[in-house]
Amino acid sequence: MNKIKQLRILKDKQQKEIADLLNVTPRQIQRYEKSNAAISVEKALQLSEIFNVSLDYMFNKSDSEAQTLFSCLDDDDKQLIIDVMKSLSKKQK
Repeated sequence: MNKIKQLRILKDKQQKEIADLLNVTPRQIQRYEKSNAAISVEKALQLSEIFNVSLDYMFNKSDSEAQTLFSCLDDDDKQLIIDVMKSLSKKQK
């Protein structure tokens, strides 16, 4: 699955909602998600802000599902997950 589509679904957004934010048609969002259209730098930056991820992350295809999920969390939730992971790693020692 394309990272743009993955992020959109994780943010529980419809193509129309994202299209409205970018001032494009839902069909254009579909093209971005299917990699059938090149995305401008301006639109890519807007998407990265909407999804709260870096451009590098959004276009890097090697990230795991866990990284994708983590990137969509707000800072407080990210810290909570980090704290839980630290606690679990201490139990393993």
